Amino acid sequence: SCRERCGAEYYRGNMCQCDFTCLSYDECCNDYEAQCTTNSCKGRCGETFKRGRRCSCDFECSKFKQCCPDFK
Repeated sequence: SCRERCGAEYYRGNMCQCDFTCLSYDECCNDYEAQCTTNSCKGRCGETFKRGRRCSCDFECSKFKQCCPDFK
């Protein structure tokens, strides 16, 4: 499960992954999208950009048209 593991570093010994590139390698845990790619900036404002998220909350997201709907 990705609960409390979102963005955790890749570890070969894990059955599934929660790092932000796991989608590219088809190695994500079943709950990765629900746990780690929420469509909100709640608790994420000002974070650094990370690939694989549904939307972004970094200060350049508007420049790339990737902001979450509630980004202010």
